[in-house]
Amino acid sequence: VLERGWLSDVWPLQYARKFLPTLDHVVSEEPDDMTREYLNHLVYVVRETNARRGPVVEIAKSYAEMERIHAEGKIAIIHTIEGAHSLNGNLDNLDDFHRRGVSAMIVPHMYPNEACYSCANAIPEDTILRKIGCFQQTFCPDKGLTPWGRELIDKMLDIGMIVDMTHGTPTFRREVLDIAGDDRERPVGGE
Repeated sequence: VLERGWLSDVWPLQYARKFLPTLDHVVSEEPDDMTREYLNHLVYVVRETNARRGPVVEIAKSYAEMERIHAEGKIAIIHTIEGAHSLNGNLDNLDDFHRRGVSAMIVPHMYPNEACYSCANAIPEDTILRKIGCFQQTFCPDKGLTPWGRELIDKMLDIGMIVDMTHGTPTFRREVLDIAGDDRERPVGGE
């Protein structure tokens, strides 16, 4: 799900969406609704695949389910979300997505969102898009979680959802690890 910043920061998208209905749909919908649409589509793909090939794939909602699915010789799909912007600022969406099988979320993505003030600088300076004026966001390594982001991380850990720290600033990563504490039952990951 694209962040709202993409449309203004990657200015060629403003023109491309006029010619690409799918892109226009993706950037016009609310992020939580787009996330539901993607999750529903994956459920459809799993059902369609199993209808064609027999029971070969299943969505794993936990580590135990992943082990079971693998032991049965099937492919285990793990739902993940890239960016807390997909929650659209609503913690209730986390519960909904978790019920649908989302077991991990990369909290920061390409742009700051409701959960974190800054993200890692993922676009190299010498890329053509930067040279034509895209991806001008300022990288602030000393910024981390927002107050809402702290609530989000705590809730993710409480329900057993993996907090993926990929794209996070060093400050963000420290804050997540502080919230997780020494409890090994609270899953945290990242690159």
